[in-house]
Amino acid sequence: LDIQGVARKGDAFFCREGETFHARLPTCLEVPISAFFRFVERYPMKPFLPDFSFSRLATCLMGWLLSFQGLGEDEDRPTNKGLVDIRGSVTYQSDPQRPWRLKRYFVHGQEGRMSEAVVELIPIDPKPQAHEAPSSYQTLLMDQKDHMFLPETLVMRLGDSVTFLNSESALHNVRCLETDPPLHVNLALGEDHLFKPQKAHGARDPLDITCVFHGAMKAWIFVFDHPHFQLTDRSGVFHFKDVPIGTYRMRVSHASGDLTFESEARVIGKDPPPWIIALNPDHQRSSSAKKKSVEAIQPDGL
Repeated sequence: LDIQGVARKGDAFFCREGETFHARLPTCLEVPISAFFRFVERYPMKPFLPDFSFSRLATCLMGWLLSFQGLGEDEDRPTNKGLVDIRGSVTYQSDPQRPWRLKRYFVHGQEGRMSEAVVELIPIDPKPQAHEAPSSYQTLLMDQKDHMFLPETLVMRLGDSVTFLNSESALHNVRCLETDPPLHVNLALGEDHLFKPQKAHGARDPLDITCVFHGAMKAWIFVFDHPHFQLTDRSGVFHFKDVPIGTYRMRVSHASGDLTFESEARVIGKDPPPWIIALNPDHQRSSSAKKKSVEAIQPDGL
């Protein structure tokens, strides 16, 4: 750790027990502190001060010096002007006349919080600019276990990869007809296959993953060429960080429920109230999805 020009006031550093922590003082203090250490080594103070603890004194002195590091730097830190955090949730409103057979797997609690819903923000105004590529790409895992794909829904950035793994004794298959060439591979127990999508279709068109040996096994992979996408968990919550102020096309999709929703959303101020997206059977792809303009400052959000 180089304290000079690095440690700001209030910063904390951690290490495991047994590890060594090295600190280098600012240049202006190295000479006097080193001279003080040599003085103590040459002239021990134990005979004069029986309770004197050099390590305690050195620790106090170091803490006092560090308390002055970084004073006034907080005001100079860059701020994310024009960027907004968007929070919201996706719920599902049931219709007894049009029951959803798989509702019990994806809709939770009395509020109808919806898991595995994909939310995407696409810039409209200002015009979208080329997004920076991630500093590193990741490899996600989709397992085949208990005659299911786990997880059933994956979201990923274009450039990421997926490893398909078979963790049970039954022979499984991975098939996807939307890729070029089509993906078609058999996997026995313990075998895996690495797959890297070459195109991104966003929340509108996920990759349909199936197993030719077991028709009930289905999964979906959503691929994006930008960073503004979210996948909800059992809480139904999504959170977009550092969204530039402007107008967006918001898309919501739930692959298993065949649900889709699109709306124009305007991000116009800081600390907007939560966006509430309520899906229902009318939002099935076979039905005409309702569209309306949304302002982030409205209490109801969407």
